[in-house]
Amino acid sequence: MSSTSECDVKLFDSFLKIGCCQTCCLRLLGESNPAIYQNVTQHVKHVAVNSEDENHKYKVKKDNPCIGCLGLLQNPFEDAVLEKVLSEIEQFTYDSPTFSVALVFPVSMQLRAHSLFLYLEKNYPEHCANVNPHARAISVGVKEVWKWRCITQIKNNFSSEKKFTACSPLTVTIKMKYADEDKECSALFKMLPNDFSKTKNRKNQGSVDVYSRKSVEKALETVGDSIFKTHFLSPPEIPSEPMICEEVTACYNSIHIAGRYNKWSRELPQTPWIIDGKRRMESSVQEIITEPLLKLTSAQDARFSSSGREDVDVRTLGRGRPFSVELIDPKKTIFTNEEMRKTEQQINELGNNKVTIRDLQIVGKECLNLLKDGEEMKTKDYNALCVLLGRVDSQNNPKEYCIEDCLQKINSIQTPLVIDQATPVRVLHRRALAIRQKTIHTMSGTKISESQFVLHLQTQAGTYIKEFIHGDLGRTSPSLGELLEGYQVDILALDVQDISLDWPPP
Repeated sequence: MSSTSECDVKLFDSFLKIGCCQTCCLRLLGESNPAIYQNVTQHVKHVAVNSEDENHKYKVKKDNPCIGCLGLLQNPFEDAVLEKVLSEIEQFTYDSPTFSVALVFPVSMQLRAHSLFLYLEKNYPEHCANVNPHARAISVGVKEVWKWRCITQIKNNFSSEKKFTACSPLTVTIKMKYADEDKECSALFKMLPNDFSKTKNRKNQGSVDVYSRKSVEKALETVGDSIFKTHFLSPPEIPSEPMICEEVTACYNSIHIAGRYNKWSRELPQTPWIIDGKRRMESSVQEIITEPLLKLTSAQDARFSSSGREDVDVRTLGRGRPFSVELIDPKKTIFTNEEMRKTEQQINELGNNKVTIRDLQIVGKECLNLLKDGEEMKTKDYNALCVLLGRVDSQNNPKEYCIEDCLQKINSIQTPLVIDQATPVRVLHRRALAIRQKTIHTMSGTKISESQFVLHLQTQAGTYIKEFIHGDLGRTSPSLGELLEGYQVDILALDVQDISLDWPPP
């Protein structure tokens, strides 16, 4: 307020009379200079000519909270809120160099802000048109002013130096609570009975009706001014209690750490194997990888994902299988190359020759699309150890066979070959019944003994290799046995040799 008109003085005085604190009086005047809100008392001395007049018959009592901010911008209530916020922030140990602040207000604040605007629009239309001609709302918000006043103190209370920015992966959320929120929001059900209905299932078990901030915002845009003022006072009622700080929380956006893993064991599931509440195996690839990463980042939780999955008895060799781990609300997010290599080593030691990883690195969330898209587009190379069980003729009678003849037939099968696979019996408990077309890109065989051979396959991602070999009771067609004209073949062991996805990115 570099220059103050007689009109500003009258407006300021009238705002005080209806129950506004000095800070909110400046807000209603349209003051948008952050520096002025740092020392409101000093800047309003030449405006609030009657603010110290004990004989002035204001509606507001000395100890009542402000009708506009419910005490958040008014001492001693403001100090009590800030004291709790600063106390909680001292406990946070995030290494983020930046932070942002989110204030969560009770819905009453939306109703009160709208009520105040209607009061201004009715009594001071010219002022309203000058201050905010493009929107039917108070131009300077409570949240905005509170941040101008308090951000510096919040910044100084972190355990490490941080810079405030509106777009930071670290968000400090300050949730406010107001004792009379339910009472004031009951007006919504009278204004718009079709939009807000009563329920007995609300979490806090009060006589509150269902509403959200978005639904209230939408309602205030549509409800007529006369209807609103019929059910909610304008200006709003002077509160008897201030808003209080209910809780202060902090959360850092998830980070993603990626790499590739080899599984050398045929007795290790990819994810925890729990059936009917009982663990079948003591560990898993997921647990071996995520446990050290949780310790490294001090994250709340971890979510493991990979480019496909192998059965418990299948090894993953070659370059390994691409994976990523989402670390939720990590405290530590900045790492040196040495820290990454040390963590990689810890995971490999924990793997105890069952699992090893490589190329451990932080990747951006956008890179995860490559991992997901690759599930459908990539090819996989397999080596399957097969056993030749026999051969039958068209009447199902035993017929002579030899491994060389079997391999000759395998090596002469034309590829690419499209097969139809119904959901295998062994996975019906977790996958929907469907028939999926998959492509065998290349296929060849190598003799091991008179009854065993290795089948070399390159297939489309998602092909069920075991079922292709043994037929799965006719659910895969054509199966290898059908292609070999009566040869009965089964699989003894399976290895993933390569996954043709260059990920994580170099």
